[in-house]
Amino acid sequence: MVQTQIRLLQLSLLYLYWFKYNFANLKLNGRTVGDYPILTRNINDFKQLDIKIENPWEEVP
Repeated sequence: MVQTQIRLLQLSLLYLYWFKYNFANLKLNGRTVGDYPILTRNINDFKQLDIKIENPWEEVP
């Protein structure tokens, strides 16, 4: 049960990181989202944490 919850948390973190990372490269009105500090602040905070996310599909021993 706990392992399942941990895996779900890892998956959600992975998805959030992927979404924010790709969203940062989108263009809004010819400007990258990186030009808007409020949108990118959370991305930079996440990168500074340097979280290592394991492969969620790995078999748990």
